[in-house]
Amino acid sequence: MHRGYIKLWRKSKDNGLMTNPEAWLVWSHILLSATHKEYQQIVGKKVVNLEPGQMITGRKSLSVALGLSEKIVRNCLELLEKMGNITKKRASKYSIITVCNWETYQGSGCAQGPTLGPTEGQQRASKGPQTRNNKNIEEQEEKWSSSFFDLYRKLKEQNYGE
Repeated sequence: MHRGYIKLWRKSKDNGLMTNPEAWLVWSHILLSATHKEYQQIVGKKVVNLEPGQMITGRKSLSVALGLSEKIVRNCLELLEKMGNITKKRASKYSIITVCNWETYQGSGCAQGPTLGPTEGQQRASKGPQTRNNKNIEEQEEKWSSSFFDLYRKLKEQNYGE
């Protein structure tokens, strides 16, 4: 199912987050799960209004979704908060996680962001028309998802000998 995309900036390599596989996995999951537009979510008997870049979650649900212990998830969330990537607003049964600077990095404007076409001095890779259908997009998303988790497992084995 095609549900859109996120922008992943090369600058992400500069802050060292990629050297911590668990934190990178949690960060990537948050980026992929955050709403991209205003959204109302029902939690229990409440309606929670979410802004772009926000998501509702908890340590347990993140732990289950990512296959990490709750302690590791908690530590990763604390690290992301200290780094200024996210803020957390706690409620009794959930937390609202907000991606800091969502509009800067994920917004539709391209004044500060990447350009859609080739920039000066660059050429298109192909001279032919670039067409993509939903099937191709879904296949690419599945490939990326599986290769991302394979890479994560390899990094974890290398770093921790598990």
